[in-house]
Amino acid sequence: MSKPNIAILLEFGFHEIKKYVHSGFAAKLGEEFNVIWFAIDKGSKDFHDNFSATGFPIVYFNASDFSQSSSKTEQYNQIVRRCWMANSSVGAFHNSSKVRVKSLKTKIIGNSIFKGIFERLALREISKLYVNEKLVVEFKAREIEHVILSSNSSFSKAAYASAKKIGIAPHLLVNSWKDIFTDNFIPYADLSTIFIWSDKMKEDYLHQAPYLRHSKFVITGNPTFDVLKDLNPKFDRRFYAEKYNLAEEANWLLYTMMPVGLTKDEIETIQLTANALLTTYSKEEYAILVRKNPTHTKEEFTELSLPENLKIAEHFCTFDAEKDMIVQSPEGEREWLDLLYHCSMNLSVPSTVTLEFLALNKVVLNIAYNNVNQLDLRIQQFFEAGFYRPLFKSKQAIRIESKEELVSLLPPIKTDQNFSTQTNEILASEIIIASLKDQD
Repeated sequence: MSKPNIAILLEFGFHEIKKYVHSGFAAKLGEEFNVIWFAIDKGSKDFHDNFSATGFPIVYFNASDFSQSSSKTEQYNQIVRRCWMANSSVGAFHNSSKVRVKSLKTKIIGNSIFKGIFERLALREISKLYVNEKLVVEFKAREIEHVILSSNSSFSKAAYASAKKIGIAPHLLVNSWKDIFTDNFIPYADLSTIFIWSDKMKEDYLHQAPYLRHSKFVITGNPTFDVLKDLNPKFDRRFYAEKYNLAEEANWLLYTMMPVGLTKDEIETIQLTANALLTTYSKEEYAILVRKNPTHTKEEFTELSLPENLKIAEHFCTFDAEKDMIVQSPEGEREWLDLLYHCSMNLSVPSTVTLEFLALNKVVLNIAYNNVNQLDLRIQQFFEAGFYRPLFKSKQAIRIESKEELVSLLPPIKTDQNFSTQTNEILASEIIIASLKDQD
């Protein structure tokens, strides 16, 4: 009996490679389905090499084929929804847009009646206006039976509308826990399945997009984190101690940097923190290893004079801001997993990296101060992000307001480490594949 054909949309690189390739998800999916990658061609050799190495074919499209701008209805819908978020104190993701303040104007525009009207109008338009004949032709030619989407882009909207037009089942695989707080309009009125990470995430989606109640929710956990179960490092602690000139017996704090431009003078804040640690602890007791953000370059910070307890890790990413493409090498992902295993805790501004440390019951320390040891409004608003705020309420992550407070907390640090990013011991990829098979 031949396997059904499934198309998976790709656009951005970094998280898609982690989710499908490095996690082993695509390989497992390929045992039950004929996988075909549908991708926007951004001219990235690294991107192509990662996905072609899976052995599955790639169908490339030009970005210009999906350059349709949002309609007036979609734009009005976005305005109303952002006002509704402010009225509802939902909390946005501040990397993308500043949360509107509550005002009489916001209260009027963002009322629930307007929200319901405009989301229905926008959903109706998207299902008609975004049908793309090039996608229709490829879907038919390759006899696609399922399509997996993971974003709200024009490409994904076109794939959804085109699939629905010719009777193909569209599925949404949540890409990131911050997605709904970046853009909480899910532009798909009738999905076959929404693969969600947790009961809380399902609750958030239904609260902000109640029209999704007609779709089937399947709680899976995050497939990217499948590799964290029974994680074993490739290289031992001594290897990294020698590579980065760290004391093997020290507690290593892995500092994960924010995207370029989101905070001011972050490397200076890290240096300030490292020097503060040296007032009480030697480099044989505590050391900071900095993992640059994927948006940094390999050359950044290489010429800095650093405190003896502060080291910069190797950078494995290539970033093309113009094409919105980030790719990390397999070696980089392997080292990332090894460092998650070997480091005692995460030190950072609030970010999505937190979940990976919590999945391994690691301590997470989030700093709210800047390079002059003062609370920084630009940093503080990350603590109020809708996807992050619950972690502080439940004390799964610790807010640090000064370098002195950080030093005073060490050692030991006790947290309520009972948080899990997975719903059970079954791999997320296995739950997703079983659900897809049941729909054939």
